Amino acid sequence: MELVFADPERLAGWIASLGADVRVVGPPDAREAVIARLKGALA
Repeated sequence: MELVFADPERLAGWIASLGADVRVVGPPDAREAVIARLKGALA
């Protein structure tokens, strides 16, 4: 799926809520935002 977005943090929250089978391959700022969100959930 391809999305157009303006706020990587908001996108990260939505993507993280979709579950473990989601993979973000790009762009890097969106991917890093999702990784940071998920790491924060583990802390």
